[in-house]
Amino acid sequence: MKKLIVILLAVAAAAFPSQAAAQESNERIAFDLCGLDFTGEIFLCQVYLVSPDGSKGAFVGDGKDPAWSPDGSRIFFTAYDAQQGTSTGLYVF
Repeated sequence: MKKLIVILLAVAAAAFPSQAAAQESNERIAFDLCGLDFTGEIFLCQVYLVSPDGSKGAFVGDGKDPAWSPDGSRIFFTAYDAQQGTSTGLYVF
C-alpha cells in the first residue's frame, strides 16, 4: 500500500509540476500550487508565500511561476485564468 501511495504522488507531481522561489535573505518562499478544484472540472494555479519553517502561509493570488525581484522586495508571477486555462499577463506583488 505504501508503495502505491508513493507511485501516485510521483505521478501527480509529474502531472502538476510546481514552481518555487526563495528570497536571498531566506525569509520567505513563494510557490505555486496547481491542480483540479473540488469539482474536478477546473484546473487552478495559485501562488502562496510561506516561511522556511512552514509557518506564516499566505495566499498571494491566482497565478503560477513565481520569481523574486533581485532585491527580494517583490514577487513576479504569471497571471492564470482558470476559465480559459491560459496565462493572461504578469503580476507584481
